[in-house]
Amino acid sequence: MYYIQQAGVRGPGAPGPRQPRKRQAMLAAIIIVLAGGVVLAIAGCYLWVRWSAAARVFRDPALLPARDTVLVLGTARLTTGGRENRYFTGRIGAAGVLFDRGRSSSVILSGADRLPVRQTESEEMEKACLERGIPRERLVQDPLGYRTWDSMWVCVHDLGCRDPIVVSQRFHVERAIFIGLYMGMDPMGFAAPGVGGWVGFRMFARECLARVKCVLDCFILHPEPVYRRRRASDRGGN
Repeated sequence: MYYIQQAGVRGPGAPGPRQPRKRQAMLAAIIIVLAGGVVLAIAGCYLWVRWSAAARVFRDPALLPARDTVLVLGTARLTTGGRENRYFTGRIGAAGVLFDRGRSSSVILSGADRLPVRQTESEEMEKACLERGIPRERLVQDPLGYRTWDSMWVCVHDLGCRDPIVVSQRFHVERAIFIGLYMGMDPMGFAAPGVGGWVGFRMFARECLARVKCVLDCFILHPEPVYRRRRASDRGGN
């Protein structure tokens, strides 16, 4: 007896068309769940940092409690295109306002080198503060501020200041305060003017990821500051 297998007719044991579709649907569901988990984790870290620092960040210098020291977090004076960095000018201006109004008597300028520029961010900030009228004897350079974590570490452990007024844009101040609270500090914050447009959006996206790293650093990784790791590496190399 002859059997003719027609096109499209499944033989015995052949998989039905619904099985691949089920696998695809399951895979899509897994991807959606994982993506949703990542988004929730990022949002959770972002809001956790914000809420932890909310009561400590001020925009009006008249409402800000006076402290002995302002800590200005570093950034480059110029953008990669050679234009004026509005984050830089905003921070220097905010530090000048606090000093002029007597909210602090000294200013720590924290920022490390950024190759290929040979001058550190702290040196550039010192020049700008002098131009702004802050006396040199009131300025303290911290050229070891490679990261916000490092700036807060040096402030409390190396310079002995546990209650600074942190100056930067609000998103940055909030993260620095979160780190400072973890380190046992009592920081306050003064928010410099922000930057809008595409530049501001890119910085917001970067900050979302930075806050995840911030939470990991505080509660899981506990990293050594960059300068201490480099010194240990240099000693090991010798």
